[in-house]
Amino acid sequence: MTAPVTAPTTATLSGIITNLDATPSLRANAGMGAAGRLMRAQGTITPTASQATSVLNRMVRVPSNASIQKVAIILDAAATTLTFNCGVWYPDDARFCQAVNVSNLTAISSAFFASVHVGATYTYLPGTDPANVVGLSAPVDITYAAATLAFTDANYIPSQSGNPLWKAIANLLALQTTPVGAFCSSAIAPHFQTASAGGSVYVRSDDPGGFLDICLQLTSTGSNANVKTTLFVDYTMPE
Repeated sequence: MTAPVTAPTTATLSGIITNLDATPSLRANAGMGAAGRLMRAQGTITPTASQATSVLNRMVRVPSNASIQKVAIILDAAATTLTFNCGVWYPDDARFCQAVNVSNLTAISSAFFASVHVGATYTYLPGTDPANVVGLSAPVDITYAAATLAFTDANYIPSQSGNPLWKAIANLLALQTTPVGAFCSSAIAPHFQTASAGGSVYVRSDDPGGFLDICLQLTSTGSNANVKTTLFVDYTMPE
């Protein structure tokens, strides 16, 4: 076996290893750093040729404390064009969230996973992948498609994937000077105790409970003419 170029003389520790090495040892929750059971939710829509950009396509509903590991999209057939945002909203049914939040069409984070993302070529083609390379078709990963951007209503980055969805959004909102969205309040209030970087807006400080919807919203009218579009969301849950 070839020796490493430089034999290590010291080491840095991730938060997970630091906690495991502590006395007493602190084990991370499953799905939040420790190994967890992966689950999948999926939803399919068929946008009409004239679907307006004001239409919200509710694709998948996940628990608010789910840790999102992957969001991916694939089309049954080629679209003329397909440009979309993929974000997070409260559900439209009181059985899945607190009554005060039902059908709140103010986004929690309108483009949390993807912003104005072009996906017309993300097509199922037997014997090829969406890039037309010989192989198997596979849904295209858009989990961190907005990671390099900076939105006042937050965008997902890899280091937040060990947190519950609600917490990841809240953490990223708090970094903004003046964040916006359904997880924000103009004044300190119950459930809104975390000051943003600018200090004038307060961010959700606890789990709203229930579920959250992961949604697609076209950014060009009628861009995906009657093509079935499927979204897959893989997530883990604390145990």
